[in-house]
Amino acid sequence: IRYYETTSPLEVFKSLSGGAEAADSDIKILEEVMIKYKLLPGVVNVLVDFVMKKNNMKFTKGFVEKIASHWARKEIKTVKAAMELAREEVRSTSNAEKRKTTGKTSKYKPIRTEVLPDWFEDHTNDVVKDTTNKNNTEIEEKKRAMEEKLKAFRK
Repeated sequence: IRYYETTSPLEVFKSLSGGAEAADSDIKILEEVMIKYKLLPGVVNVLVDFVMKKNNMKFTKGFVEKIASHWARKEIKTVKAAMELAREEVRSTSNAEKRKTTGKTSKYKPIRTEVLPDWFEDHTNDVVKDTTNKNNTEIEEKKRAMEEKLKAFRK
């Protein structure tokens, strides 16, 4: 807590980056967060640490602003409160991941069977029979006509 309260956000960012200088865009993000959301430097230090560890050492503006606005709405004023909120966030995401992995999943889809009313089945059978009878007679007529044409053509 003392480290976060006494160190500037730029120094915390630099130490998390392995001593490398921060890019201008990262510095701009830090300044915007401090001014726009009125977060204290110690809280911004916790924010930087949380974002870097949570986001695989990437410091993206959108993610930083989301967390900063959330903390500003929660009125986080101390380093200790910011650390507690960050821990709570980590716990909640790890619990959500556990629930996802422990849930039963099946690669087989359930077979859906629907009961059809009697009147539907009877009607469809009649329609099918009528259409097949009509189709058969039509096909036979077409065959006869074709055979007659073939006979006439051969003569």
